[in-house]
Amino acid sequence: IMKQPQDEEQLEEPSAEEQKQQQDQIDYVRSYGEALLENKCPPHILHYLANVYFGEVASFAEDNPADRLRNFLGGNENLVNAVLKGFEGSIARSDVPSEVEIIKFRENNETHYLALPFLAGLEEVFQNISESDEMLINEKQIRQALAFYYNAPLPVSLSNHQPAWYQKLLKHNPDIVSDVLIRTVSSQIRNKQESIMDLLYPVAFEESHAEIARLVTLPLLEKFPVRCHIKQIEELSYLLISALLCCDKEQFLTVVDKKLGYRSMTIAQRVYWMVAGFFALSTKFHNKLEQDIKGYEHRVRYLCEFMAKFPDKLVGQLNVRELELLIRLIGSSSGYSSLSHQEARRLPVKHRQIKTPNMHRPSDSEDFTWVSSRTETIHLAHRLIQQLASIQCSSATEALERLLSNSALASWKPYLTNASDKQKLLHRDAVFHHRDVNQVLQTLDNGEPANAADLAALTADVLNELAINIRNGPTSDWRQYWNMDKGKPSTPRFENFCRNALLSDLRVRLDQLGIGVTAHQEHTYADDKRSDICVEYNGYNVPIEIKKNNHDDLWNSAKNQLIAKYTKDPKTDGYGIYLVFWFGKEPCRRPESGPRPETADELKKLLHDNLADDQKRKISICVIDVEKH
Repeated sequence: IMKQPQDEEQLEEPSAEEQKQQQDQIDYVRSYGEALLENKCPPHILHYLANVYFGEVASFAEDNPADRLRNFLGGNENLVNAVLKGFEGSIARSDVPSEVEIIKFRENNETHYLALPFLAGLEEVFQNISESDEMLINEKQIRQALAFYYNAPLPVSLSNHQPAWYQKLLKHNPDIVSDVLIRTVSSQIRNKQESIMDLLYPVAFEESHAEIARLVTLPLLEKFPVRCHIKQIEELSYLLISALLCCDKEQFLTVVDKKLGYRSMTIAQRVYWMVAGFFALSTKFHNKLEQDIKGYEHRVRYLCEFMAKFPDKLVGQLNVRELELLIRLIGSSSGYSSLSHQEARRLPVKHRQIKTPNMHRPSDSEDFTWVSSRTETIHLAHRLIQQLASIQCSSATEALERLLSNSALASWKPYLTNASDKQKLLHRDAVFHHRDVNQVLQTLDNGEPANAADLAALTADVLNELAINIRNGPTSDWRQYWNMDKGKPSTPRFENFCRNALLSDLRVRLDQLGIGVTAHQEHTYADDKRSDICVEYNGYNVPIEIKKNNHDDLWNSAKNQLIAKYTKDPKTDGYGIYLVFWFGKEPCRRPESGPRPETADELKKLLHDNLADDQKRKISICVIDVEKH
């Protein structure tokens, strides 16, 4: 056993030489103390101090930027404050280069000494700013800030998050942000620089950049060279995805037609533009896509490389005809038609979207070796087949049967068979119609609920009928869930008002049944916990927990309240109903993972999927659509 040194703490202390070196550094910075306070410190001194501030100096790696400076300056608070003052002052210095000059520096692979001090100053100025506060810097400084942010090599601590000042600009100054971004990206495309992906990735995939994407995407696509370097294809893919998600379809298709008119365009780029056109308007590009790609191995590879980056939203909008074409093109390609049964069985249950840039870029020749393409393409084919299998209509059933009978897809047969079986089951469930309330009652003993399960089924059916009437009834009952401003719905009513309005309708409908089922609010369960509504009959009861879709606990209340607190009562036999009022997509809380639901039906499915299998048997989900129209 190795003995620990008796004086371990003394060994951790810096040596005399290191102490002298740090003191020399402190004295050196102190000699510029007055210049820091007067905003006259030499840029190279500020640059080194900013590297310490952002954690780029390994010896001073504390989490807090100010603590890094304190460590570096031996805890001298006056000197730390002077340095921070120097950073803040650098924003207004007359020797800060202009936006145009900063972009020019990047073209020459140069960085100005004031880049990091300027960005450090912004961090300090905006660290306590609120949403309602003014911007604090003028337009010239905004443009300088954006130019530095887009063009200077950023420290790791700054590149891993969007600074507060930048988030504020995205919301309140999208025109200026877009203008500087267009100038920067255009310059880097023109000079074939490879850092553009970091700028375009948020534009394509982050919701915070949706307005920026709308403003910059088409102008950048117009400027994109038709004979680009193969390494720039990745950048083109992000712009095309952004166009499909955020831009006007007619304007985008005008750009697509113009670009495809250039005969000098490279093969890879032509495939990307063709696929983008197909997703924008498949009826126009359906036949052309098949003619241009079918039988060309390398073109299928480009299609797969491009579509592997597509978010679920784009793939989810494909119809049966479009999915069948893409599956046939990819699956029948000679490079991927040899899928073994073992590989098919190893396909993932659910495709996981790749969120990081794909750094593999093949050449444009037909005989290259694609190292990672096989796995990526298998995942893409699986993703498309899974999407087709999820469509609950007879045309999807027929499409899967045609794919199964296609000899070119023989190696995919085990997986297509599995998908076909899954789709037929979904189709069968979709066309099956549940009996109405009166029919349900007729099948019960003596026409009345015999247990908690019967009562829960009856209540769920009544609520589903009410949901349809509230949404589609001639009296527009959805309006009663909104505060009215001059006769028009303005803001959602409080949750208790919504509960009372629903309870009133529920009581009327239950009374019409004439069997003595009652409903009342706030039934008390164990530990003095109360459900929003309780439906009772003959000693049984069914608790109903209600939430609006903007509630903080939207995704947890079914388990944490309804199941954990109410359905444990013996009179419920574990049955309960979780009811949510849908006021539209924008106010809806996001789930822990994935995007927020787009519709009331999608929310209902997600809430149902969030339950464990044994919980799904006894907990019903009801979503009432009261979105204003």
